[in-house]
Amino acid sequence: MKFLFKLVILFIFLSSFSAQAQQTDVAEYFDDGNVSVNKNIIKLGFNPLWAGMMVCINLQMAFQTPPMAMSIFVLKGTASPELGLTIGHIIKGVIPFIIIIMFTLVLCTIFPGIITWLPEKMIGSAW
Repeated sequence: MKFLFKLVILFIFLSSFSAQAQQTDVAEYFDDGNVSVNKNIIKLGFNPLWAGMMVCINLQMAFQTPPMAMSIFVLKGTASPELGLTIGHIIKGVIPFIIIIMFTLVLCTIFPGIITWLPEKMIGSAW
């Protein structure tokens, strides 16, 4: 279980501070450069569906947290100047959503069946 939490922390770190993760969509994130990462995840015995969803959830959190925070800057750029909306206001509004995403990460780490249950019922073993 300790290794699993270290893996999630590594995903959070890489997702939050990676400029590539901020500028590309999720499909490109799994493309070429991360093939070796995916192979190593399978070799370690993790379900690739679970690992991919964990990366997606981490990327969603990365889009909402500084230092990159693409969602925050998009909202700031599209908001009407008459509103007087500052980055600080937006960050305060995003905090509850970040807490929910972090709670979801913990749940999905402790209970990986949350992610894998439905696909396994539909198509059998996910890997």
